Amino acid sequence: MQHQFEIIGIYIGKPGNAYNEVQKIMSGFGCIVRTRLGINTEETDGGVIIVDITGDEEQKRLFRNKLSQLEGVEIQEMLF
Repeated sequence: MQHQFEIIGIYIGKPGNAYNEVQKIMSGFGCIVRTRLGINTEETDGGVIIVDITGDEEQKRLFRNKLSQLEGVEIQEMLF
């Protein structure tokens, strides 16, 4: 089923190298990223990036897979 909105929440628990890797992946899949919002606080290490993705199903699958393989990174999805 095709969804109008596919929202990926990316939690980066320890920003260090994971943040740089997430940035590389986001840049590499820029063609499917429609909207991006970053949230972080000074009280905690890490933060959350909320991404609205669109386009090719295979590219979206690869994007999710690459992110989920990163140590210290957790992803969650919302589909509408």
